[in-house]
Amino acid sequence: MSDLSPELTDRLEHWVSPEDVFAAHRIDEQLAKGFDRKVWLPSGGTLIIDRTEAMTVIDVNTGRFTGGADGTLEETITRNNLEAAEEIVRQLRLRDIGGMVVIDFVDMVLESNRDLVLRRLVECLGRDRTRHQVTEVTSLGLVQMTRKRVGQGLVEAFSTPCECCGGRGFIVHEHPVENQAVDMSASAARSAGSGRGRRGRDDDGAKPEGKPAKGSGKSGKSSGRSGRSGVRGKSAQADEDRDDAARSAVRGALAQIAAAAEHAHEQAQAEGSGAAAAPTEADAGE
Repeated sequence: MSDLSPELTDRLEHWVSPEDVFAAHRIDEQLAKGFDRKVWLPSGGTLIIDRTEAMTVIDVNTGRFTGGADGTLEETITRNNLEAAEEIVRQLRLRDIGGMVVIDFVDMVLESNRDLVLRRLVECLGRDRTRHQVTEVTSLGLVQMTRKRVGQGLVEAFSTPCECCGGRGFIVHEHPVENQAVDMSASAARSAGSGRGRRGRDDDGAKPEGKPAKGSGKSGKSSGRSGRSGVRGKSAQADEDRDDAARSAVRGALAQIAAAAEHAHEQAQAEGSGAAAAPTEADAGE
C-alpha cells in the first residue's frame, strides 16, 4: 500500500480481534441481501432484480409506499421512482452487474417527472467508475442502459447451478402437475383405505379366549340369515300394499270422471230434444 497509494496508509488498521471482521462490520448481512431478488426501498417500495442470459431486468414497485395524506398519486410515484433510481445504482455496483440492463419504473403521466427520474439516475451513475451508457425512456416507459462487465458478479461468485433443475428455476415433469396431484391424492386415499382394511381384518382375526363350537356358529349364521330374509319379506309386502291402495284410488277417480261426463252428455241430449219439440207444437196450433 505504501508503494501503490501512500496517501491511504493511514486508513489501514490491523485487525487483531478474535471476532470475524465480516461479522463485526455486518458485511455478511450485506452479502446476504445482495443475493435476494427483492430489495426494499426506505419508503416501503421494492425492487425485483432478475438475471437472464441476455440482460438484467429490474422492476420497480411502490409496495407499501402510499405517500403523504396531501400528496397526489403522481407525486407518490415520482418519489418512489427517485428512491429506486438511487438504489438501482447502488445495487449495480454492489452486485457488480454488467451487460444490458432494462429498468421498468412505475408509469408517470407527466413528461417532466420522467425527465427528473432519468436525470437522477444519470447523476447517481456519475459516481460509478465503470463505463456505462443510458438511453432515453422508451414508448413503453422502460429505461435501457449498458454497463461494462468487469468481474464475475456477486451471485456467480457465491453460487453454483442447482443440481435438480440445472439452473432453470423449475423442475420439468413427464405429465401435467395437476394430474400428478390428483393421482397422489387418490393413491394416498387408497393406501389409507387399505390400511384400515388390514387393521379390521387383524381385529377380526384375533382369537378369542373361548373357542365356540362349530354347530353353534352355524346355527347363529342361519338364524341371522332367516332374520334378514324375514325383514326383507315384510318390507316387500308393505310396498305391495301401498301400490295396491294407490291403484285403487286412481281407478276410483277415473270412475267418477266417467260418470260425470256421461251425466253431462245425457243432459245435453235432453235439452236438444225439448227444443226441437217446441216448434212442432206451434205449427200444429196454426
